[in-house]
Amino acid sequence: TLGRCSTSVADFRRRRRRLPAGSSAPGHRRRRASPSASPPRAVAPSPVRPLPSSSDSLPTAALNPRRPRHASGKQPNAIARLRPAASGCFACGDSTAAAALGPEPCRQSCLPEIGAGGRTAKSRVAGGALQRQHMDKSWINDRQFSPAYIKGVKAFMRFVQERCDVNSPIHCPCSECNNRKQGPLAEVEDHIYIYGMSSTYTRWIYHGEPLIAETNQDTEIQEPDHDMAPDHDMTLDGIATLEYQDEDDDGDDGIPELLGDLYTARDKDNGHPKFDKILEDSKCALYPGCGKFTKFSFLVKLLHLKSYYRITNTAFDALLQLLSLAFPDNNALPRSYNEVKYLLRELGLGYESIHVCKNNCVLYRKKYAKLEHCPVCKESRWKDPKGGKRVPRKVIRYFPLKPRLQRLFMSRETAENTQWHKLKRKVVENEMRHPSDGEAWKDFDREYEWFAQDARNLRLGLATDGFNPFGHMSSSYSMWPVFIIPYNLPPWECMDQSNFIMTLLIPGPKSPGKDFDIFLQPLIEDLLELWKGIRTYDAFTKNILHYMLQFFALATLSGRSTKGYFACVHCDEDPLSQALRNKIGYFGHCRYLPMNHHWRRSKLFNGKYEKRGKPREFSTAELLEKLEEVKDIRPGKHPLNRKRKRTNKDEPTWHLRVSLWDLPYWSQLKLRHNLDVMHIEKNICENLLWTFLRVEGKTKDTINARLDLEDLGIRKELHLVQNGDAYDRPHACYTMTNDQRDEFCKFLRTVKFPDGYAANLARCVDMDGHKVQHLKTHDCHILLQRILPVALRGLIREDIYKAICELGNFFKQLCSKTLKRDVLHGLKDEIPIILCKLEKIYPPAFFDVMVHLAVHLPDEALFRGPVQYGWMYPVERRLYTLKRYVRNRSRPEGSIAEAYIVDECLTFCSRYFGDVETRFNRKGRPNSGLDSAIPEDDLSVFTHGVKLLGTAKVSYNEVGFDKLVWYVLNNCPEVDQYKTLFREKLEHENASDVDQRLEKGFAKWFKEHIAKLHCHGVLIKDDIYALSCGPDKRIEIYSSCIANGVRYRTVSHEKYRTTQNSGVMTEGTHKNEYIDFYGVLNEIIVLQYPSNKQFTRSVVLFRCDWYDLEGKKTGTKDDGYFRSINVERCWYKNDPYILATQSTQVFYLHDTKLGKGWKVVQKFEHRHLYDVTETEEHTSDVAYQDDICSSIEYILSDIDPCLEHLHRVDEDACRIDAAIVDKARGSTEDALHDTDSEDEDDTLQQYYSDNDRPQSPMNNDDTHSP
Repeated sequence: TLGRCSTSVADFRRRRRRLPAGSSAPGHRRRRASPSASPPRAVAPSPVRPLPSSSDSLPTAALNPRRPRHASGKQPNAIARLRPAASGCFACGDSTAAAALGPEPCRQSCLPEIGAGGRTAKSRVAGGALQRQHMDKSWINDRQFSPAYIKGVKAFMRFVQERCDVNSPIHCPCSECNNRKQGPLAEVEDHIYIYGMSSTYTRWIYHGEPLIAETNQDTEIQEPDHDMAPDHDMTLDGIATLEYQDEDDDGDDGIPELLGDLYTARDKDNGHPKFDKILEDSKCALYPGCGKFTKFSFLVKLLHLKSYYRITNTAFDALLQLLSLAFPDNNALPRSYNEVKYLLRELGLGYESIHVCKNNCVLYRKKYAKLEHCPVCKESRWKDPKGGKRVPRKVIRYFPLKPRLQRLFMSRETAENTQWHKLKRKVVENEMRHPSDGEAWKDFDREYEWFAQDARNLRLGLATDGFNPFGHMSSSYSMWPVFIIPYNLPPWECMDQSNFIMTLLIPGPKSPGKDFDIFLQPLIEDLLELWKGIRTYDAFTKNILHYMLQFFALATLSGRSTKGYFACVHCDEDPLSQALRNKIGYFGHCRYLPMNHHWRRSKLFNGKYEKRGKPREFSTAELLEKLEEVKDIRPGKHPLNRKRKRTNKDEPTWHLRVSLWDLPYWSQLKLRHNLDVMHIEKNICENLLWTFLRVEGKTKDTINARLDLEDLGIRKELHLVQNGDAYDRPHACYTMTNDQRDEFCKFLRTVKFPDGYAANLARCVDMDGHKVQHLKTHDCHILLQRILPVALRGLIREDIYKAICELGNFFKQLCSKTLKRDVLHGLKDEIPIILCKLEKIYPPAFFDVMVHLAVHLPDEALFRGPVQYGWMYPVERRLYTLKRYVRNRSRPEGSIAEAYIVDECLTFCSRYFGDVETRFNRKGRPNSGLDSAIPEDDLSVFTHGVKLLGTAKVSYNEVGFDKLVWYVLNNCPEVDQYKTLFREKLEHENASDVDQRLEKGFAKWFKEHIAKLHCHGVLIKDDIYALSCGPDKRIEIYSSCIANGVRYRTVSHEKYRTTQNSGVMTEGTHKNEYIDFYGVLNEIIVLQYPSNKQFTRSVVLFRCDWYDLEGKKTGTKDDGYFRSINVERCWYKNDPYILATQSTQVFYLHDTKLGKGWKVVQKFEHRHLYDVTETEEHTSDVAYQDDICSSIEYILSDIDPCLEHLHRVDEDACRIDAAIVDKARGSTEDALHDTDSEDEDDTLQQYYSDNDRPQSPMNNDDTHSP
């Protein structure tokens, strides 16, 4: 059982799985092995519980051993049996009459010893003699499901039917059972196909072949008795397995193992009629004489290619027709995709269509399954109740969770990865790299110790979001999928799309709103059953630790309001909200400062002294008491649920007790609702950007915002000033002049990022209108953390620039892949100070609830772990994939459901394929690796793993050749001992300037020294000898390569490109101190060393220009946030080389403060590289990850900045008509009151930002930015 078996399923399988192509390439994923490093978004982790198994005597994980193979492709006998030539009666072994009787038995009396059967004993024995003489058993060593193997199995079954009672159970000779178990004839045949015939069972004594004691004068062989046979066979299998583990099996396609897993994991209680059809197709050759494919293997791989490359059904039909004409006659290939669908139905897990009431009152299932009308609102279930064809008004698709979770334990990789968090993750104190490092996970383990004992118990996260399936925003269609995400997996697998399990697909066109809980009923029932435990390969249970969704979608799933005065789920009923004109502001973050902090005694924030403490956290008991008040709320949108306006006096924080509270562990969770950092970053960035640029209709510096300042009595210099029949609006210091806007937009147009780091921002810049539009969430992520602070350096006042830098650095550290607890505690103290600084600068209307939520993010990170397990980037990417599934625009839900189960099925099958490209073995975009393999024990300079791109230019430059050779020798650790010998030789000769002579003479001495050792018979490694011989003087020069998994280009090569891949950094010594050297790449140089047919030895170097960091007027300047470098002067011109593996990529931005000749350097980590400490190294393909933001140390100041003048005197005030201002003064406060509207889709405007948004005017004072 899952709870008891300590060994994974794959550990018992006797078949070595192939590594994905390119997985062993050096540098594909880089990790830093640091003593202080420890193993490290999404939804909340969940727990699982073991059940007792009825088969404890035999671990259920040992279900699919594989027959070992010899290097020749044949299976060896583990122990050779010594047999003399047959010289006696084949039945009794009597040799006296053998010569005379020939193949007949020696006497009639031996016939009854053979046993009774369907034929007479005599005829059976005679037939058996002929059968034994001509029975070919070589098929036992053939590949499973090969034509020869299938033919051999059929012959064996005929042999058994002739000699055994077909109505009684017989011994099963498969490699799994080894004749220890008995079963029906059909089941035995299935086992032989699936597990293979036992390689040691060469005389079929349990199936009618006679047991003969044969001896000769040299060897006495004693056949094993019935009781000892199983143990003996297991020993042989164990020896064979050891032999097999060192063999290469490149010819295998993984189909036998796929079938074995499917067969073993089938539901034995309900039979396996589906598998019978699959097995039948696995025995059928694709066409007569085809030895490479069966019908099943060919169709599965063909369907995988259809899904992987998104081939349309029409094109697939045409391809099948062409292949059927190309293949020989009588081929088994279907003629259309419709005929192939049956295979997907057999392999797939399917889904359930559940009818729903028109008003979302009930699901027509269980006790309501046969009703024709809704029991609540009495609406008909059907679109046309009197029509002949019953078409339901609304249908949800439910994808059962239990079988999908069971499949996690069916293959080796996923079964092993579910235990990674406990068995392979190396815990490092103070560091967080995985949700298992978070306090929520640990607290649950303490609460449910029995659950934490088994590493295979699953922790799940739940994620949902609405999306428009049509790819354009002209329609308001909103569809809602619900995903389950297993958190047990390692970081590079955890948030990968292939591990997202879609459990619900809620149809549009309207959002389910507050009725979302109705649709969760089947999922909650499965979760309740899983908590108790279900039996699979292993028994396991699960729970949801928390879930993730964007903030304004949180109300749909939590049952809590996310609007109005109590929108913050953490502040609950003690919020910072305050009424402004036509909106609600969330300001007054001085409450989070210490009670003795001097800012609490300042009226600059809201015109009052702040004496209140920070909002308190409500206990679980108080929450449950609140939920009791709404437990009987009627669901649905029926007319009796009338909408009403709510004021701050009667506004409830909870409108429904959702069914998630029925889960036994839900009330004990530390973090139930996970805030989406992605959309919080985006909203803050857009608020800043639009306000700086004064974008009409989107800026937060509006007329109402200035009137708010008057109402609060603060910042009088920014108040509207009446001037005759108009009002003057002073120009605020937090907005830009026209010249500054023009310079800011030019800066954004010049920004170039490294390949794959971020999108091209130049496409979003409108120079004429001074706008930055169509920004996606990741664009805002990069802008807020890196670009916006750099752009503002020389454009706005220093105090505002510093506040923006501190905010960007806060998110940069918060979004790191690896978090440190002490840093998070520091961020928790810093963010209130940062928000208070912003409150002194920006008007209260700037601070909507999304800005306020930033104050709670450090606490959530401490509970959850790194942010990538809780933000919506992976979910949004999955939604994009679902959107591409839509083929029938009139039935988008049906298109997505059908395409999803096909993709799900083929994704599972593709885990077993090694001979076709799949999403599991494909190389990443910046893949690296040499075309020819290099031994792992070769010199470090030869095992660089650099992939060269483009055409080489050959150079014969003699000038710098010696410097190249010396740099290679000087940076090869394996040569250090020889350098020490040469240095001692020079010092013994009292040579002057030893270092200079070492550099000039070592290469020649090293070559002669190694040659002398070789002549004297000293064993010299090939790589050392090749290095001593020196490289070919024909130098190859490239302009592009991939090193350490990162793409590099020379400066000249990327001149007209929109990306920047020439920035390099390396560590080195200057004046006996370690410093970082910054420069740009000029040439990629390849030196070819003596090689052989198997291995090509080469060294790749970079020739760079290194910027001078020491000049008085040049050098570097660091303001505590960014480092600026003067790029007009270079140093180390005589030492321009580094090894490609010594480089780290950086990129440069123009410095708007220091001007021409200065660049701001940006260090970063590529998103496909992981710094994860394991007990064992792992080199799997990565899941989606954003960049690691390097921490910048600075001291956060809370000294009052000089803000006495918040208006600009260098630009005239803006004239506003008095009628507009008077209308704003007299406007009502209807926007302050929320309604109970359930039709509103809170996430629609959020989703616009990630797609092509319609260019419609927006409300100037919208509560939250779209």
